[in-house]
Amino acid sequence: MISPMLRKAISIRRAFTLIEVTLSLGIIAFALVLLVAVLPVGLQSNREAREETIAVSLIHALIQDRRFSPPDQESRTYGLPPLEGLASGAPKISDFGPWIFSEDLQKVEPGDAVPGIAELRIRRILPTGDSIEPVRMQIQVRWPAGAPDEASVRTLNTVALF
Repeated sequence: MISPMLRKAISIRRAFTLIEVTLSLGIIAFALVLLVAVLPVGLQSNREAREETIAVSLIHALIQDRRFSPPDQESRTYGLPPLEGLASGAPKISDFGPWIFSEDLQKVEPGDAVPGIAELRIRRILPTGDSIEPVRMQIQVRWPAGAPDEASVRTLNTVALF
């Protein structure tokens, strides 16, 4: 025989109702749906930041390559155009490129198995006459390389003085 106090203690014991369990599962499901919906946006943002970092790194590498190469020769690593020693009839503004670069900042030649990530174009602007102005190079990096439509292309422009 169970004492009346023990019977009262057993009947007071409570549990979650079906409504409480259903509501908590609904809240958890809603939170998971929101989390899954935000995930692609974060991944896209991460990819864009990574590509832009590669473009900025490429510009810095090109400028350093040109600065530490002899001015009358092509640059050592990337083969950028010379700054001096040009024939007097050379055009004052010259366009070079496009060159395609991989993620590790190496030139990609047509037919290479390595995919190109960025496209580079350079415009060299020579000073006029006996001017003491520096040689200017307008450097443009566009990515992704070989994008099918212009709307998806992002561009970074800079001017370097030599």
